[in-house]
Amino acid sequence: DNTGKTYLAKLLHQYRAIGEPVASYTYTDFCVEIKPESVLIPGKYKVIAIDRYDMFHSREIDELMYKCAMDTIILVDCKDPRNRPLYDDIVTIEIEEEWIRVY
Repeated sequence: DNTGKTYLAKLLHQYRAIGEPVASYTYTDFCVEIKPESVLIPGKYKVIAIDRYDMFHSREIDELMYKCAMDTIILVDCKDPRNRPLYDDIVTIEIEEEWIRVY
């Protein structure tokens, strides 16, 4: 699947592996006990995608995201609106062969 937020999270993970200042955190990371703190580091990344936040949400993660949001774009996929982050806004993602647009 080459569309949507999960694809974007995978792509950011690949770019991080080659040294770009981007990261992602997924439900799979959570299941294998990788801590959200491993990517939610203020000032380290320019963009962080959090995929399926509703599956592992917590006030602590909200606070980490808030601290990072001062200088990092944080994109959060949350399917259940009852579990969305404390501070949020809705965006649209368009993915084409040569670019990704988030607005």
